[in-house]
Amino acid sequence: MKVNRESFLQILESVTAGLSNTGVEQGKCFIFQDSQVMTFSGECFVRRKIPIELSGAVEADPILQILSKLKDEEIDVKTEEGQLLIQVFSLNKTGKEILKKKSWLQINPLITVPTSLVEDPGDWQKLHEDFGEAVSTVSQCSSKTKDEREWMLTCIHLHPKWIESGDCYQFCRYRIQFGLESSILVKAKSLQGVSQLGMTEFSQTGSWLHFRNPSGVVYSCRLHVGEYPSMGQLFKFEGESVVLPKDLSEGIDRSEIFSKMEDQNLVQIDLKPNKVWITGKSEKGGHTESKKVKYEGPEMSFCIAPKMLSTLAKKFSEGIVAEDKLKFDSGTYKLLCYLRKGN
Repeated sequence: MKVNRESFLQILESVTAGLSNTGVEQGKCFIFQDSQVMTFSGECFVRRKIPIELSGAVEADPILQILSKLKDEEIDVKTEEGQLLIQVFSLNKTGKEILKKKSWLQINPLITVPTSLVEDPGDWQKLHEDFGEAVSTVSQCSSKTKDEREWMLTCIHLHPKWIESGDCYQFCRYRIQFGLESSILVKAKSLQGVSQLGMTEFSQTGSWLHFRNPSGVVYSCRLHVGEYPSMGQLFKFEGESVVLPKDLSEGIDRSEIFSKMEDQNLVQIDLKPNKVWITGKSEKGGHTESKKVKYEGPEMSFCIAPKMLSTLAKKFSEGIVAEDKLKFDSGTYKLLCYLRKGN
């Protein structure tokens, strides 16, 4: 069947958040079934309707690449003898179609992805317009640990009145009315995809949280059971006022050229009255520069994730720094960092 190449590519790209490289069977594949394209990582299941009838599993990377590199407006897509064919035709002088280009990919007719584990969404509710920003913000604080004993730190806690996440060094809470009846946990890595797709509705079922956008993408995240610790008391401490300069992110970007070469991407902050130094370094080199800052407290040095520091400078006008902690509170958005000592 003939389809617009660019539109077909955009549809496939809209479900890539469900792809997985972690050993999930057919996790690297687009699954075509029932006029839909689907991806399943084990933690999230993403699907969208397509304008053609296809059935089977096709590895995602090569089909995305070939569709991106073709420049033709219209393509013909079909399955034939265990292959997915992508063809381009042109008309000769007599009006007859002549094959111009042809790509073929292996397609597995046997679909093994356990999509039956995902419940169908129920009634859809309106999603708060700031939900995507809230997820994008708090997910920066979630842990990337592979230690199963600390699995809860890899989650975002969705509370009826806020969403939050944290690891051993930082914690973030974003106040937002979400419309849930009780608290739930979702892996941060799977929920991050929601923030990029302009979701406008949600539906909660027994084991999954579903989202939908105006384009018809349905994005389902697996729910996890656990009692998330109460974090409100962490913000109750006294310290010195600090106002970070708005252009701090420029120095951070230059310093991160080197800090990101290390396994743990951290920049060093040397805070002094009216001045802050930002330093990023690795075995291959480093960069340091100073900025003016509103601060009258004692000198201190600490390390912090560069993206988090950049977020702080852009979102907040004033924070409180103590010997081992840094907090910012705008009312809507709270962030706490435990400071790792610098050199």
